[in-house]
Amino acid sequence: MKIIEKIKKIYSKSRINKILRNNGVCSTYFGMPGAGKTTFCAYIVKHLKRIYDSNNPKSLKVYSNVPIHGAIQFNKSDFGRYDFSNAVIILDECSLYYDGRNFAQNFNQYSLEYLKLLRHRNNYLLCFSQSLDIDIKFIRMSVNVFQIKKTFLFHGLTSVACVKRKVDVDENTHKFEDFYYKTGLIDGLFSNIRFWRRPLFKMFNSYEAPYLPKMDEIEY
Repeated sequence: MKIIEKIKKIYSKSRINKILRNNGVCSTYFGMPGAGKTTFCAYIVKHLKRIYDSNNPKSLKVYSNVPIHGAIQFNKSDFGRYDFSNAVIILDECSLYYDGRNFAQNFNQYSLEYLKLLRHRNNYLLCFSQSLDIDIKFIRMSVNVFQIKKTFLFHGLTSVACVKRKVDVDENTHKFEDFYYKTGLIDGLFSNIRFWRRPLFKMFNSYEAPYLPKMDEIEY
């Protein structure tokens, strides 16, 4: 059993290295509804907990804004009020909290300062959204962007592919622009992550739609 656990730990460490990439403090993940974004959050927590000892003060903690077994839950308002040092911070459905059109409501002085100084606290911020409508600060802070999507070959399998990002001068506009490009086929075979969704469902509670009265109950 010890050999099996050691193999699992080595495997989990390789998975986490692909996710965190050791090259920045922020990564952004995009995927269509039902692609497996929240499930991938549970996948991250599972592998982080496998390789880190909770009793070791140098271990990375895991914070999540959605309830995931093994992660510490937090609220958006906690940024700037509490210390999240040495931790992976999972922010699911990011556009609900940091919509690109509501800058003034998204950031107060304390939350903006905290997000700008993530590197100094050894934080890895992982932002998940359905589209690019999240605040531009998260995209510009991200060294890598990831695409999450279901695979067509196997039902229940999700693929997480890295999309490279670089900032360069556009030849037409002569302005600095963000450019994105996918990794090659061979590179993708080794760098992409694939996982089965169903075994992870028991680890989390996804977002539920708020209650609204039925239309036929309204009298005009």
